[in-house]
Amino acid sequence: MAATFVTIAVAVFFALTFVAWRRYLWAAEKVPHGRMDTCQYTLTDVFGDRPLVNVPHQKGIRWLTEVFSRTAEKFPHLTALQIPHTRESLTFAELDARAESVAAALSPFLTGPDQVVAVAMSQDNWQIVASHLGILKAGGTVMFLDTTLPDALITHMLNDAQPVVILTRGQEEFRDLPTLDVLTLPEKMPRREPPPWLDDPTQRLATIFYTSGTTGMPKGVECPHAGYVNLALSYADYFDLLPGMDATSLTSSLGYDGSIPEMYSAWVSGCAVVMLTKEQIRSGPDLVRVLREAEVTVLFCPPVLLTTLTPTPELDLPYPLCRYIVPAGEAFPSALVEPWTRARRQIINTYGPTEASSDTSRQSLRPGEPITIGSPFANVTYVILEVDQLQPLPHGEAGELCIGGVHVAHGYRNLPEQTAQKFITPPQFGRLYRTGDKCKIDIRTQRVHFLGRIDTQLKVRGHRVEAQAVEDILQTQFSEIEAAVLDYQNETLVAFVAAPSVCEAAISVVAPAPAEWAARVTATLAKQLPAPSVPTKIFLVEKFVMKPVSGKIDRKCLPKLSHLLRNAELEAEDTRLDTPASARDTGDEEVKVPDAEAGMDPECEEVLSICRGVFETPLGLDDGFAEAGGHSILIARLAQKLQAAGWVVQVRALLSDCNTARKVANCPRALEQALTTPVKSDKN
Repeated sequence: MAATFVTIAVAVFFALTFVAWRRYLWAAEKVPHGRMDTCQYTLTDVFGDRPLVNVPHQKGIRWLTEVFSRTAEKFPHLTALQIPHTRESLTFAELDARAESVAAALSPFLTGPDQVVAVAMSQDNWQIVASHLGILKAGGTVMFLDTTLPDALITHMLNDAQPVVILTRGQEEFRDLPTLDVLTLPEKMPRREPPPWLDDPTQRLATIFYTSGTTGMPKGVECPHAGYVNLALSYADYFDLLPGMDATSLTSSLGYDGSIPEMYSAWVSGCAVVMLTKEQIRSGPDLVRVLREAEVTVLFCPPVLLTTLTPTPELDLPYPLCRYIVPAGEAFPSALVEPWTRARRQIINTYGPTEASSDTSRQSLRPGEPITIGSPFANVTYVILEVDQLQPLPHGEAGELCIGGVHVAHGYRNLPEQTAQKFITPPQFGRLYRTGDKCKIDIRTQRVHFLGRIDTQLKVRGHRVEAQAVEDILQTQFSEIEAAVLDYQNETLVAFVAAPSVCEAAISVVAPAPAEWAARVTATLAKQLPAPSVPTKIFLVEKFVMKPVSGKIDRKCLPKLSHLLRNAELEAEDTRLDTPASARDTGDEEVKVPDAEAGMDPECEEVLSICRGVFETPLGLDDGFAEAGGHSILIARLAQKLQAAGWVVQVRALLSDCNTARKVANCPRALEQALTTPVKSDKN
């Protein structure tokens, strides 16, 4: 019996290896001449001669809900959803039946096209996924509410979307609105009739996703079914996922458009979706165990998450575990390409805004090659327009990337002016979405190079942050702030402010804002903005560098905090070496060496060095990690670095019992692990 199992396992391993290698070679081939876009301004792709060879059961689908339903008919007994947190799993038939119950319960509320159904429940259960599917089956438009958002934002979204009913889990009433508790649904619901208004998948809405707005209020992006159907078929055409064998990770919130490719890339091929909770995603190296036990083969994640897992993925996540890494939401760091492509693993870098049905292009990354946003999906067109002039630019010239084709959204809900500004219709290209990204097309490689933003929008761990909106709040609601600029450094949103009345001492370049004042500022922002838009740290500057012509603040000349840390460490070391031993021994008051760090033992010094390297600030031995701006990703990365050095501390401990470098150093150390595991510094 054991020998048979081993034989089967080996056969599956080599089958996956062969298929993946063929895909790897295919990705390197140039686009056949007959399929190349001959227009000097655009880059377009189409499906090949056999687009559904991997998923013949999906032939002819028109609606997003059909992607799941077709697979449920074809593979009813295969696993559709796994929840490691509760150790639950549902087959396609089981999840389909539960979604049908939700759809039947929604039928009395839905009377026509494009009516919104909102979902307000935590993402750690199968009911939230069944609700997503059930709304689509009933012909509704899906909208997810993050109930942890500030009250003002939730109110704005509800007033804007006007949902006909709110789906909850264990909550009888939600804000005096029509509410349906999915836990109270009977096991058997009356048979429902298909919604008659599902006529044109390019017109009927599937989802509304709310993104950051230039006024500080989120705006709803209305996305029809057709773009998401094309997205699912594109994943099926590109990947070689095997029914019942592969599993994707559901890393994103269902209120974030990235959840669509994470779920439907699996379901289109008959594979499982593994739901990860926020706690698991933020657990750093502990997430590796979850990925292993759930046998995740396709890991969707923001690039920064990889830095929190393991420095040796080929050992801790052996092939075929996480054989595909699919990053999105922010630029992929070149330093991560080599370790995460070892042992036949592939990184498929994806790009696409919410306004273009999530993903629109991809590139298979390899060490030593330029990192780009890749080539567009089939039925997607890329064109570069001159910034502000909106004139097409030939291949090779840099301008604003605009996206056309079936993925383009309808626009922003109840915002006709912003819709007209961002969604344009040049006669020669048809309807386009202006991304605000500066790019250029390399026609030789058929890839698009991302060159930065043309506005002040920032990406914070995959979330959009309209810097101008936050800066306006800082400058209008706090009279002591004369000027404010946001920046994203070391995966941290920081605010640089000129506020002379707040300064407690002279500032040479930049200094942390007084803790009590900074806490008051961030608390005020947290009541008005989603968490990613609230600066983790606030720094005071004496003055900003201004552009000579426009007189605007030069964002390229903002202080680099990592450089300041290195300079501070060098100055501290020079001070220590230049100080006479007698002065160091007697504690001469003129010697500016912090008492807390005097006479540090080697372990304290090593831990502090690791902490400073991760935080990129001159952290003290007794400075709390959370108070120093330790957001979830930084804490997870710190846990990974400390564990690699032998201090086996969990993420939760770094926010409680071991929340300072000194406390970590006092923990028992696994010396054997520390001696055998090389620790790589974050510094270049």
